[in-house]
Amino acid sequence: MNGDIVLSRPVETLHVNGNVAGSAITFGAVGGVVYSGSVSGNSMSGSYLVPGGGGSGTWSATKS
Repeated sequence: MNGDIVLSRPVETLHVNGNVAGSAITFGAVGGVVYSGSVSGNSMSGSYLVPGGGGSGTWSATKS
């Protein structure tokens, strides 16, 4: 898969590439941040990990 991700902090839009296998999704963005999660209907959610001890958190998205 490929497309754009709109970040809330800092506010910017980045192009990403990723993989979907069944309901599992993984993708990366600038800076090596790794996103993983699951897809259900028109929404997806999961967690992210910033390399080098930069932190982690959760994310969610809905198809528009």
